[in-house]
Amino acid sequence: MNFIYCTCNAAMLGRITDTLETIKVKNYQVADTIISQDIKGKPGQNTDDSREHNVTITMQITDSIKSKMILNIFRNINKENAGNSDKMLTVCSWEMENYFID
Repeated sequence: MNFIYCTCNAAMLGRITDTLETIKVKNYQVADTIISQDIKGKPGQNTDDSREHNVTITMQITDSIKSKMILNIFRNINKENAGNSDKMLTVCSWEMENYFID
């Protein structure tokens, strides 16, 4: 079981959620208007000077094959957008010890 955390420019949210729906991932949450600073992108500060902001998508994936698939898709998105840091994803994952809804 893996927990996957992704943060990106809000403009990328539709692509990410469409991808998750396509591969039938149902366990994810989206937090909108995240104030953040990513290594490669410009700050998502949502200030008067910049309406750019970031979002986070968190996923709880119980299938290790699907987890690897998601990570590969996200890596490919970054490869496609290598020249445009505003469309890059920041992604990390780690193993979950517990996951329950009861």
